[in-house]
Amino acid sequence: MPGKGKLHFLFWGGILVGLPLINEAGALEYRLLATSLGSMELLVVVLSCAILLRWYIGRSRQDAGTIIFQEEEPIDLLVLKLGS
Repeated sequence: MPGKGKLHFLFWGGILVGLPLINEAGALEYRLLATSLGSMELLVVVLSCAILLRWYIGRSRQDAGTIIFQEEEPIDLLVLKLGS
């Protein structure tokens, strides 16, 4: 199977890098949720991320313009008019 080496590299790389990062994120969350100030900080971070993501999606939607689906394209050629 072509690309099998890449697949193994991505899988094991993700395991070796991803699991320690997830563990550290869980420890940070545990420390933040232990106090009310930490809970508020975590809430502010999550809300900020949600607001920024919504703004980014809205901005990219404006840049895209109008979408014309194939079914909605105007029909320019109705007949060939070969007999005229």
